[in-house]
Amino acid sequence: MKTSVAIAALLVVGIGIFAFVLVANRDRLAGDIPAPSVHTDEVFGFSAAVPEGYTLSTYENHSATIGKADDEGNVLPAVELIVVEESADNPFDPFDSFDLFVAAALRNSCAADGPNESIACTDILSSDQFETSGAQGAEVTLREVHTSVGGEGANASTETTRGPWYVFNITKEASPTYAVLIVRTPLSAPEGDQTLLDEIAASVTVMPVLERATTMGFVATPPVDSGDMITVEIDSARFLTGSIAIAVATNAGACAGEGEDGCLPNNFYIANSDTTTQTFVLPKSITVFLRTNPDGSGVATDESFVEVTPEAFVELVADTDSVYAKLPYEFTVQNGLISEIREVYVP
Repeated sequence: MKTSVAIAALLVVGIGIFAFVLVANRDRLAGDIPAPSVHTDEVFGFSAAVPEGYTLSTYENHSATIGKADDEGNVLPAVELIVVEESADNPFDPFDSFDLFVAAALRNSCAADGPNESIACTDILSSDQFETSGAQGAEVTLREVHTSVGGEGANASTETTRGPWYVFNITKEASPTYAVLIVRTPLSAPEGDQTLLDEIAASVTVMPVLERATTMGFVATPPVDSGDMITVEIDSARFLTGSIAIAVATNAGACAGEGEDGCLPNNFYIANSDTTTQTFVLPKSITVFLRTNPDGSGVATDESFVEVTPEAFVELVADTDSVYAKLPYEFTVQNGLISEIREVYVP
């Protein structure tokens, strides 16, 4: 089902000033594999059907291609599933809206320079809402300009139309950066197989956004930094105070002495009888807030924090004998992504 929507205002964005994690990082994962009936990306939370007889190739940046092998066994991409994520290292102001981000992503994704001509998508000619059984996106067409460089006819330009392509918002609310899935035919085959493209686009499902949840707990094991992402295993716990803390501590045999003051001199108890753990993804773009200063200057007050990067946090908790590996933290989590970590103030 389509209804007209206006995205003409998206075209004010210039390509050169934006940083994207784009298809340039297309290191293939384990070669081509026989196509499953459905391709699912657990990190960005989307899936798409892979028609029978086609082969799926996946890449480290979560993009993928669907195609058929030629007589020599080389897989020729027929449809591309391109994941574009706004870079957390963008030195310029972040995008004010998802629409502006998509406009820049589309323009950037079809830009190319060759020895004889330069190609750029300068305008979004049309954008219509596109709805599948499991996602809402947009069907877009672009104005593509070919400009000659060097020799006779230098700077002469011709225009053509690129698309239709399909775009889906795969940004998770817990993520500080936008992300979009672009489903398109390859740039090398602008005509492509539109029927196949339409079929795959119609199968796209985007997992629903869940409400954020905050849990307190400990880092159960040293986090794993795989390059693209960090995974953290969390052992949830409860920070208790007052009479409830005394009762739970007494039942656990954790009282230091007799009476209210003797049991819990600082009037708190961290209950952690259930050692079941959960594993979540820690994006490298977020900030971790510590109360215990890594420079050795001591503990900050209960109202101030020291900000560190996720990579620095991983180094601090990797040493299981360090104070950081034993401290409790508050983890804000959504869709398997950690959006914030704050050290819990322990009197």
